[in-house]
Amino acid sequence: MSVDVFLNACRDNGVTLEHLTDIAELPNALLRAADEVGARYIVLEESLANEMSYLGLSVPPKVLPHKRAELESLKPHDNRSLVVRVAGVAIAELGAAVLWGDEAIQKATVLAEHLAVIVRKVAIAGIAEAAEVIGHVMKERGGPVHIVAGPSMTRDIEHVRVVGVHGPVTLRFLVM
Repeated sequence: MSVDVFLNACRDNGVTLEHLTDIAELPNALLRAADEVGARYIVLEESLANEMSYLGLSVPPKVLPHKRAELESLKPHDNRSLVVRVAGVAIAELGAAVLWGDEAIQKATVLAEHLAVIVRKVAIAGIAEAAEVIGHVMKERGGPVHIVAGPSMTRDIEHVRVVGVHGPVTLRFLVM
């Protein structure tokens, strides 16, 4: 049930959803996502790059090596990249994903204009369960922790909608 709740909340938040039945579909899904937003390269979270390599999956040719110096050189809203993260936990009722990681990938996430998040169905929890996991992670690792729930949107004084002021312009959840 929480998966359906999550998917409905994501749709309400304006998140693009893509269902992957197998991790082997991931390289092509990442290339499609990068092409759709016009990204010249893809920044992968290191754990995801390692998992893909371990499973023998081809890493898409647009992938930027996940070296700390290169991630730290990203500029705000560097629309040449698609940053790809793995959700530590997803909050079903909010249609949100919780992200944690080292400082470099967190910086890349904050600066990303285009963000894709891999959400594994087993990581989807209710608010109380997600809060417990977040609390445990904060106690063990400290911050920062990011919660993403849709493209950043606001309205200016004339009530004109502006997208991407405080975060990504596009957000895609790849649900596995």
